[in-house]
Amino acid sequence: MKSFLLFFREINWLIVAPALLLVVYGLVVSYSLHAASEVPDFSGFWRQVGFAVVGVIFLFALAASDYRFFKSWYVFFFVVAFVFLVAVLIFGQTIRGTRGWFVIFGITIQAVEFVKLLVIIAFSGYLVRLKVSLARLQDLVISGAGVGVLVVLTFLQPDIGSGMLLLGIYAGMLLLVKTKKVYVFLLIFLLLFSSIVGWFFVLQDFHRDRVLTFLNPERDPLGVGYNLTQSIIAVGSGKIFGRGLTLGPQSRLEFLPEAQNDFIFAVIAEALGFAGVALLLLLFFTLFAQILRAARRARDDFGIILAGGIAVALLLQSVVNISTNLGLLPVAGLPLPFVSAGGSSLLVSLAGVGIVASIDLRHRLGRVN
Repeated sequence: MKSFLLFFREINWLIVAPALLLVVYGLVVSYSLHAASEVPDFSGFWRQVGFAVVGVIFLFALAASDYRFFKSWYVFFFVVAFVFLVAVLIFGQTIRGTRGWFVIFGITIQAVEFVKLLVIIAFSGYLVRLKVSLARLQDLVISGAGVGVLVVLTFLQPDIGSGMLLLGIYAGMLLLVKTKKVYVFLLIFLLLFSSIVGWFFVLQDFHRDRVLTFLNPERDPLGVGYNLTQSIIAVGSGKIFGRGLTLGPQSRLEFLPEAQNDFIFAVIAEALGFAGVALLLLLFFTLFAQILRAARRARDDFGIILAGGIAVALLLQSVVNISTNLGLLPVAGLPLPFVSAGGSSLLVSLAGVGIVASIDLRHRLGRVN
């Protein structure tokens, strides 16, 4: 009992509280969307509540554990990530044109969401093994090839947005270690070359249409450009204080597709306006600032890179989702962490916060040798 109270007293609530408030924010918006439906059906809302409860348990369980346990298992985590992506291509279910989900007892689990966290843990352990340095070209090749295999498997689903996010996480984590400048330029060249090859030989027609429509939204306003146009209308119509929960015509009348997932930010902007968006961004800013603070305070290299990698993943996904809703990037199909509907994303996001809380807690208790 004494250790239990000590845990809740010493845990950094400035890390935990913003994440939990973002979850509550998402649940409130989700409830309003279900309530505004012509025939209200709250089964999806209660399913999200269930995932939130399990995710919070994961958060505190990981926060109470010692994150250093993961360090020596980095190869295992990479293998698990690889097996996940291969298995979902063979046994997975196709939803919205992407073969990326396992259906277990009626519950859909998106494999690539868990792969994101597994990649961060695996790459962190690999970098620590190299003493936080990619001084040799072979180390860059090995790590790049490993992540590249996972990216290709993700593209095969096809899930281009998540595949690009895995590349972004890898590139962001490279900035946390000592890397020769020539290797950075080589990596940039390879990415540009891969993008050109991917445009002509990997991307399907509807992926290319998304990019072309992003560059010219009027190219297909009722087809590929419809989602983007409706999102921009919803964001602009919210003004300062919004139209109110359940009252936004874009979401209430279902003009805005995937309102609970890809375009949840547009729903918030329409319903709660600039004020609601400002609160949302403040919570994200507080969370990111505290994660980076935990990374700086970590007393071992593994903790620094692991927390940094989680910050990179959450930040990239948030920026891409919000930018998509504002028409600043092509539609990528990435959820807004903690807020969008989707149990897999919610579980992984809360697990990531739990690991960061563990890193910070070990510093606060002085248990890192």
